[in-house]
Amino acid sequence: MKFKSLSRCDIAKELTQILKDEDVVNKAGIRGSIANKNADRFSDIDLFVTSDSAFDCDLVDRITRRVCARYDLLFSDWARSLLPATRLVSYYMKDLPIYWNIDIEFSVPDDRKTISKDAIIDHKEEHCLKLWCLNLKHIHRGNDLYNDEVPMLYRRVLGESNTNGKSYSLLMKEILDSLSGQLPLKFMPFLSECEKELTLVL
Repeated sequence: MKFKSLSRCDIAKELTQILKDEDVVNKAGIRGSIANKNADRFSDIDLFVTSDSAFDCDLVDRITRRVCARYDLLFSDWARSLLPATRLVSYYMKDLPIYWNIDIEFSVPDDRKTISKDAIIDHKEEHCLKLWCLNLKHIHRGNDLYNDEVPMLYRRVLGESNTNGKSYSLLMKEILDSLSGQLPLKFMPFLSECEKELTLVL
């Protein structure tokens, strides 16, 4: 599906209905900046879904299938660092602005929780691309969170600990260049949009 004519709020509302249509779902809705009516250009699409009957792994599988049946998924990534307290998956769609990732938080009763950090398989390049987008968002917003995160991401992607006094924007460029050489061709349009957004802070 093409998203050009849809607003972020339109997508959030449509996705919420898709989540509610799943028979094991008790409740689904919009959260975060869209729900609070203070979203800016860099805001993502935050949703939640709860089930009293499904195991967490089954709920994630069911919802992911529904989302992918309606929208064209580029990649998804678990917020592994939040486990076991929070079950959150980020979905990055083709044809959407790079900041409009869809973050769905999954809630089930304690006796239905089976997913652990060790059960999640990391796809390093995709995970690092997600972190890259988050850090670029922080830079645009002037949020100091990127001060430590960008050098850490640089070391993780390029394997170098010495940043040689390089600016954050230059580090981000080198990270993106490295990821562009590692990711499959299907990522090229998304990476091109990343590059365009990065030029705004260079």
